[in-house]
Amino acid sequence: MQPIAVTAQLLRAQLPDLPLREGATLLARVASRGESNAVIVLAGIPLTAQVPPEVQAGATLRLKVQEITADGKVAADKGKIALRYGPLIYNVESADNQDINKSIGKGPLKAEFDKGLLHGVMVIRGSWADGSPLIAVPNYARMNRVPTTETPESEQVLQPTRPNEPPQYISKAPVSTVWINR
Repeated sequence: MQPIAVTAQLLRAQLPDLPLREGATLLARVASRGESNAVIVLAGIPLTAQVPPEVQAGATLRLKVQEITADGKVAADKGKIALRYGPLIYNVESADNQDINKSIGKGPLKAEFDKGLLHGVMVIRGSWADGSPLIAVPNYARMNRVPTTETPESEQVLQPTRPNEPPQYISKAPVSTVWINR
């Protein structure tokens, strides 16, 4: 079942006293079910909404991890996917995954709260194609566990940055990425 999106504008019109932030995640319960509409209970208030036919009365609507396919017109991202949970895009990082250039596995992806990571964030867990564990962190929390010491010169590559500027040393491998090989 795909996640169900309700716009903040609709909620504000029907529930003017409900405090809402853009991108906020809400949990709703399906109270009753008709042929095309259902009554969902959100913050204790019943609302009429369209839901997929497989959603039955008594169900709790939850978000699920989605795989977003990159636009094939962007050559660097062709054949890659990004992970999304609710409104957030996730990154894989070398701090959690030894090689972030591997292909993602076919197994399930599960979102779970990790209170020991960065004082508590929702992470996505799955596996790479080789069976090793995959961990993805929200994009807003990326690059918070990168070593603060400089990369040794032996592990850097001399590369020009812009025309008419001297080349600079950059790291050979990325440490964080949104786009994952399929």
